[in-house]
Amino acid sequence: MGRGWARLLNADTKPFDAVNFVGSWLDGSVMPRGATVVLCDCTIAALHRRFDREDESSLVKGHAVPDSVGPFFREFMTVADLYRFLGLIPRYVGNVVALGHVLSVNAGPLRPMLARTGHSGIDKRPVDGAVRVEVPEYGRSGLEDDSIGEPEDHGGHDRAVYAYAREDLDWWQAELGRPLRSGIFGENLTLVGVDVTRAVIGERWSVGPELVLEVSAPRTPCRTFAAWMERERWILTFTRRGVPGAYLRVVSPGQVRAGDAVSVVHRPDHGVTVGLAFRAIMTEAEHLPRLAAVDELAADLLASARRRVRG
Repeated sequence: MGRGWARLLNADTKPFDAVNFVGSWLDGSVMPRGATVVLCDCTIAALHRRFDREDESSLVKGHAVPDSVGPFFREFMTVADLYRFLGLIPRYVGNVVALGHVLSVNAGPLRPMLARTGHSGIDKRPVDGAVRVEVPEYGRSGLEDDSIGEPEDHGGHDRAVYAYAREDLDWWQAELGRPLRSGIFGENLTLVGVDVTRAVIGERWSVGPELVLEVSAPRTPCRTFAAWMERERWILTFTRRGVPGAYLRVVSPGQVRAGDAVSVVHRPDHGVTVGLAFRAIMTEAEHLPRLAAVDELAADLLASARRRVRG
């Protein structure tokens, strides 16, 4: 795209300043709020799907942009720059990707619950102070003083820690019309500024001064989760949203506390994200061949993906 075309489309100049104003005003005045939210969600989902298909050669392509639009924009921007502006690519500091921080560390005891074992550890609450995180035994949580009720599905090496973004909880809070405290989804780490869905399987996070975690799998919703949320068709609702949170394995043990910074210290180049893995498992089997090639995926999910690919 040339500079002349960029100037023509400049939202600061006539006629596009008026077009943008009228379009935004009509959207806010005519479209119901729910329809606007759905449209935005569909647009974001489409951008995520497109980003999943991009390769390195396409990300370095670019075009002229009217730099008067805002301080972020430059005279020439690559496709990667635009994805970064949209929040699909995090910012880099040296060789480390700076993400966000831990809002709360959550743990809890077993409580009576409608589950296979009759009890569950899904009801997790924020913990004050530092919590030790270690490589757990089978069916155990990686966090000190945290409990797992169904060892077949949770805990152990590949699911030592479960993380969920506060921003995604806030979306659910608005959608469900009820307050959702940190830990309500059974997550051990409630994070701010971390797009967990965009994390790559095998990506390693440095959390605080000692702890290193590796993204291993998306969370798949179960009947215990549905019973806990007390929401009809919750499994379907959660699946359609496609924001599952991430399980992590412990690479280097250490302590974690609220306020600890989270940064990416290693990212594989296969490009299979938590969101893509979730869709491959739950709704979009056409992605299974890519998933089956990711050695860092949780062992049971990797074996299942390979069986499904073989047919």
